[in-house]
Amino acid sequence: MHPIEAIEENSRSKGFLDFLVPYYDGLSIINILPTVLNHLGYKCSLRGLDFNFIDRTYFENIERVLLIIVDSLNYSLALKNLELLKYNNYETLLVPITSVAPTTTSTALTSIYTGVAPQEHGVLGYRLYIRELGMVINTIEFAPIVGGFNDSLRKCGVKTEILTKVKPLPRVFAEEGLRTSAIGYKKLENTAFTSIITDGCEMKTYISLSDMLANCRKALEEDFQLVIAYWGLLDSVGHEYGPNSYEFNLELKHVLLSIRELLIKEFTRGSRDCLVIITADHGQIQVSENSTIILGSDSKFLQSLAIPPYGESRFLYLQVDDEERLLNAYTEEFSDKGMLFRTEDLVKRGVFGEGIISNDIRFRLGDFIMIMKDRFCVIYPYSSEESVKLLKGRHGGLSYEESIVPLILIRARSNSSS
Repeated sequence: MHPIEAIEENSRSKGFLDFLVPYYDGLSIINILPTVLNHLGYKCSLRGLDFNFIDRTYFENIERVLLIIVDSLNYSLALKNLELLKYNNYETLLVPITSVAPTTTSTALTSIYTGVAPQEHGVLGYRLYIRELGMVINTIEFAPIVGGFNDSLRKCGVKTEILTKVKPLPRVFAEEGLRTSAIGYKKLENTAFTSIITDGCEMKTYISLSDMLANCRKALEEDFQLVIAYWGLLDSVGHEYGPNSYEFNLELKHVLLSIRELLIKEFTRGSRDCLVIITADHGQIQVSENSTIILGSDSKFLQSLAIPPYGESRFLYLQVDDEERLLNAYTEEFSDKGMLFRTEDLVKRGVFGEGIISNDIRFRLGDFIMIMKDRFCVIYPYSSEESVKLLKGRHGGLSYEESIVPLILIRARSNSSS
């Protein structure tokens, strides 16, 4: 069975015909680091990748791993542009895997670094209602969604543990000797969110793509067993111009060709001990002004809620004030644009992971969740700027474009000389 077929069957088995839900049991971004750690010689009990779908030999006898996360690179675009990465001194394998729910950066990066599903780590979206604070916060900026600025909560004495108490895997295994280098954008070096996910890593920062890749090579030449690099500009280009745009595809080609130069240099020596992995936190879908709904104060849907919707524009958490009014308003305003679920139903169906969910994390999910269909998105303008600036690319939902991301594995050819 092809991985895409397995992912589709997994979604159908959970009762989803219109959405692709995460395949946490071996075909998800949460499974990458547990697999890497086990093949580096560390005993990680978390679920790894399913080798029924992936060639295990790519992971055998590795001593160093470079993981590059390209924000918003979906599987279809990776498949279309895979030739840009290929060269005659290394072998390349592309496998489709799933992101998490919702398909957004803060949730996905936390899942990659911790190796656990969203309902366990609790970072469940870009905008999240934190009951202990009584407010909706921006999880990446660690600030109130209204009136806050970057890291303002930490500067006011709020501990980052309020967002998640789960330790990233580099921290967990540092005591056993694992050395990890995290390579991130210089402007985000000391932010609260970066400190949460890169705990246990030695930080290296960059100001450009070439700088990032140069840092990757330097880290591989040092004693780091695991190097994790994140490139976010492709996502920014997608939001501005849309993932179907010329600008987005030009940026993607630039990224892949630049990575190829690094790979050629790294594998020219013929060393088989290094595995390079390229993946993404999520994909992105093209939207338009016609498919973007801005919730105004006259919306009956909005009036049925206790607080404005939060989460993502294509995956909305709803704290309900009047359930009957909500259901009527949904039928009137959104039944052809999105699907409304009781939150408990999605939790039971494993959309956010398996097992027990804590009360505090469960409360973050709200009473109902609306997942948008087709290319629709719903915006509640927390600021006047949001109601003016309409993005052309969005994510957060569970469409093919947003949910299916690449797992690209690259090793030196076995017949190369060392």
